Amino acid sequence: MSLWNRFIAIVGITVLISFATVTKNKYVRELHQTANNSFIFFKKRTVSYFGSVSFISSFWLLVYW
Repeated sequence: MSLWNRFIAIVGITVLISFATVTKNKYVRELHQTANNSFIFFKKRTVSYFGSVSFISSFWLLVYW
């Protein structure tokens, strides 16, 4: 049961972060629509999003193991 609760917590946090990141990316893309470096900026945000998800997942595993 503890393992199941841990899995639910990690999935919920990942979904929350992905929803917040998608909303922020939509806003950022509209902000930088005319800029030339918008694609590079979007790529940077995606990389940092995946890094934060893996970091928080490992952190929750570490805390609740």
